[in-house]
Amino acid sequence: MKISRGERGQTTVLVAVFLALAFLGLAALAIDVGMLYREKRMVQAAADAAAIAASAQYGTTAITTSAPAAAQQQAGGVLGTEVTPTLISAANSDVQVVITHPTHTFFLGAFLPGMKLVNISALGEASKPPSPSCISSLSPTGIATNVAPLYYCADSSYAGIATSNSGSITSTGCGICANSVVDNCKYSSSTISTDSSVNAASGTYNVTAKSYSAAGNCTDPYSALTKPTVDAGCKDPTWMTGATSAGGANETISPGTYCKFNTANVGTLTMIPGNYVIKTTFSTNGGAKIVANGVMIYLAPGAIADASNYTVSGATPYGIANGTNMTLTAQTSGTYSGIAIWDDSGTASSPDVFTLNGGSNTSITGAIYAPHGIIEDSNGSSAETVNGSITAWAITATGSGKISVTNSGTSSTTGKVTLVR
Repeated sequence: MKISRGERGQTTVLVAVFLALAFLGLAALAIDVGMLYREKRMVQAAADAAAIAASAQYGTTAITTSAPAAAQQQAGGVLGTEVTPTLISAANSDVQVVITHPTHTFFLGAFLPGMKLVNISALGEASKPPSPSCISSLSPTGIATNVAPLYYCADSSYAGIATSNSGSITSTGCGICANSVVDNCKYSSSTISTDSSVNAASGTYNVTAKSYSAAGNCTDPYSALTKPTVDAGCKDPTWMTGATSAGGANETISPGTYCKFNTANVGTLTMIPGNYVIKTTFSTNGGAKIVANGVMIYLAPGAIADASNYTVSGATPYGIANGTNMTLTAQTSGTYSGIAIWDDSGTASSPDVFTLNGGSNTSITGAIYAPHGIIEDSNGSSAETVNGSITAWAITATGSGKISVTNSGTSSTTGKVTLVR
């Protein structure tokens, strides 16, 4: 058919219109796809940030709180989103976060109505190295210094960490590790617990679920440390020997070697920063107030041997008495940095006992180190709090004794949180 002159150019117009529409569609597609990629990157960054924050704060802040807050902060608060955090593993604070974010398109919805609202999802997962143990029992076979059931688990095996009655041993921000055959045990309403989940069966706790180190692998952090020098003489003031009474007066003592240590005749005792070496017994009386900042107390080998000669009325024979008001902070630099109490008086074959009874306001910042000693809390109106760590041959809490250890970075640190995926 012959095309008239009036129809000439129509094909060109149609082609031009078609190309314009095609280019417009491609431009719309490019704009929307670019925008969706940008949103995807934003959501992925938010998921990663949420996972890192939840992993880092797990144990101190609920992941259901920390993850959404971190996601919104990363995205500038523009996420109209669903944030679903899931704890994958408590042992290493492995947290998975899934974010679903609804995004409106500009042009795709005009061509494909189902594309008006696109749900963009992203998954982030982060973990951190398991927290170092801040409560560690080094005894490979547990202890049997008292009759059952004090230091026995349900199957009558010995334990290196044990509680009975309403006693409790708890840690926050760190793990519990024991080298004994039966790692931990409890009786009645007593408690052995950490931030991590625990498995209970037949009255025993499974240490694997709440320790970063398997049984038999608990480390001695100070085994290579040089022991302090024990002087031949003693710096005992007359009121400490019992020759005279201070009558409740306030006293100040300086670093050095003391034959014994007691606070029976003192109101407030101030210990000048430094190292204090005790040759025989270390004891406090209920009601004493001790202020010791930047101090390391070292109980020399064999210190308990002369305990019978240094019995103090109203005082714990060896350790911290119930009702003692004590603030003890370890040194932050030098050879003995981080150690508050070093009990070196026992042996593997004959471990000694250091009582750590609940005080009216006793707080220890630093490490309690008793490689061949049993740290025991058998009574107390409040928990004996330690911000740092306890490393001992064994640790027990009986009666109403309570030992609470936290780790805020004073004695050890955890590794960096990393993205798993």
